[in-house]
Amino acid sequence: MDLIEQQIYAQSLVAEHFVDKVDKVGKPYLYHLHKVATMSFYMGWKFAAKREQREDFAMKCFIAGLLHDTLEDTKVTHNELAEHFDKDVVDAVIMLTRPNFEPYNMYLKYILSVGERNPIMILVKYCDLCHNGDITRYPLEERTKEVRKRCKKYRKRAHIFAKKILEMMKQED
Repeated sequence: MDLIEQQIYAQSLVAEHFVDKVDKVGKPYLYHLHKVATMSFYMGWKFAAKREQREDFAMKCFIAGLLHDTLEDTKVTHNELAEHFDKDVVDAVIMLTRPNFEPYNMYLKYILSVGERNPIMILVKYCDLCHNGDITRYPLEERTKEVRKRCKKYRKRAHIFAKKILEMMKQED
């Protein structure tokens, strides 16, 4: 499958598996997946500004953004993903899948430590953290102290990932 066909298949896959799920805000989870995918496409485009395959890299980021929670939150397996998607995308999704037993901060450190092996993964995680940290997703009356604290934590984590991305971009020069 070419990348356009993979993108279409990814959209149908997440639609099938996330159709009834909602996020912490009570919105359809598909909104989160599409937001992360769109942000990832843009970040991939910027990151790959000097690469010959800019469009392909950005599209792989989009697809990985759509699929980033698939292994963690559905019964889809990495073998099923490998049958339909580019190896870079599958590798990113596998690396983004947090083992249930692993503390979240250890998981983030792992991603930061291996990010240079798969820049798609680190870009998608950055976009995921940014979207999770976006307080404007919540209605004003639901922006409790706890919600503000959680969003701030995500934004701090996103900032660490932004620094890593800038380091990686400098290495590309």
